[in-house]
Amino acid sequence: MDIRVFEDKNALGQAAADQAASAIRRAILHQGQARIVAATAASQKEFLEALTSAPGIDWDSVEAFHLDEYIGLPMTHPGSFRKMLLEQLISKLGSESTICSMETVMRTRRSPRRVRRLPQRQWMSRF
Repeated sequence: MDIRVFEDKNALGQAAADQAASAIRRAILHQGQARIVAATAASQKEFLEALTSAPGIDWDSVEAFHLDEYIGLPMTHPGSFRKMLLEQLISKLGSESTICSMETVMRTRRSPRRVRRLPQRQWMSRF
């Protein structure tokens, strides 16, 4: 077991992002793409900030998913996980980047790359 203690949450977020960025780059190098699941919690802020700043990641080759949201909560609500991920992940990656819920993939029966072509309201606003 590897136990590491960090000075603060910024150092922890940076270390986690470095490890994730390395895994993402490696997957893209060997498989041509990477798939990630983005966690939704306030504790992820430092991690997501560091990850979106990591150099050398071809974000157009990354399919990102989130798995949860409060039922019936509009994306405009301050507690919305979709809102958080849009602000802290997607908006920093450019217009071709997208994140979708597994529910959207199942409901539309489309691959994540095809979900990207749906209007944003379809992949981010309904649960």
